[in-house]
Amino acid sequence: MSLIDPDAARRERESRPPTARELVPSLLAALLLPALPAYLLPRMFTNADEHNVFDAASALGIASTFIAAVALILSAIFWITRTAGHPQFWNATVLLGLALIGAGTGLTFTPPPPAWLTAPSSTGLPFIVLGVVVIVLTWAWHRRRLSGIAAEEALMRASAPVTGTVSSQGYDVMTTEASALITRVTYAFDDAQGQRRYAQLRERIPVIDPIVEGERVDVWFDRQNPADLRRIVVRRRPRGER
Repeated sequence: MSLIDPDAARRERESRPPTARELVPSLLAALLLPALPAYLLPRMFTNADEHNVFDAASALGIASTFIAAVALILSAIFWITRTAGHPQFWNATVLLGLALIGAGTGLTFTPPPPAWLTAPSSTGLPFIVLGVVVIVLTWAWHRRRLSGIAAEEALMRASAPVTGTVSSQGYDVMTTEASALITRVTYAFDDAQGQRRYAQLRERIPVIDPIVEGERVDVWFDRQNPADLRRIVVRRRPRGER
């Protein structure tokens, strides 16, 4: 029993943007943990091939590979969960870029592996370059996303919204295995000439607050070109006004 509404507390936690203290461990795990197996596994193959030895470093290499893979997956899940709905943060692809840089750094400092395992490059430089490319592309996608949000805010400031309704919620049964459902929702609204229009948009719907057919929403659109889907913004209303 509690004096605090647990549902309200959960909604508050989910709406709060994550702090640097919460996200930095995921970044460090993605960067540092792949470096250890990348450094140790070539040594393991060298020991097995040249000395027929499976030593403690070899065992650590296998264990660290499993740990790094699990940590990277969990870090990505945590990152996606905590940054969802907060567009100021980069998407989880940045973790992949850091993991490639970490693995490339480990390969750079490891002793040369046996000839049959030698890669086209004697260092991990290709992995590092690929990681940097992934991070740059992630940054570019993030900038494009912020530009889209800025355009939406400009459209919302330029005119008052009209009332729209959900004509198709985009799902039959709401899943209970995730915190949100990604689907396409169809909205209906009347433009400035009274013409009925329909817009189908990709939405992330929280399981605890599902969107339903007939729900009223606020719709902003380009008065000069109401058919332009890129210039349509839909916002849900507070529960008591739907």
